[in-house]
Amino acid sequence: MVTRGASPQWFGGPAVWARRFAVATAAGLFMGVTGGFGTFAAAPLGPRIAGWLVMLWIGALLYPPLVGWSVTAGARRGVPIWITLPGAVAFASLPMTMISSLATRWIMGVRPVQD
Repeated sequence: MVTRGASPQWFGGPAVWARRFAVATAAGLFMGVTGGFGTFAAAPLGPRIAGWLVMLWIGALLYPPLVGWSVTAGARRGVPIWITLPGAVAFASLPMTMISSLATRWIMGVRPVQD
């Protein structure tokens, strides 16, 4: 039961958000250094790390609230989690796709391949 003024359980408190950002930072540094998804040859180290950090930090901000809210709203309406969870992830992935594209272009300087 959520009381007035309290954050829902899925939202988490400061310790939960600190862990989320610590994991996102570690993953962003790893992806930036290793050059995940073909960014190793496409961008220098500094912009590559910055781009991956931006993408993973925004993802850490975006996914937990949207997915948590969607799953909770679905459960209140009697919708099974196996239906609401994939839909919630797909819904949160729409803005994340645009953010990833912009970070790859503007921060890393990687342009799409033109035939």
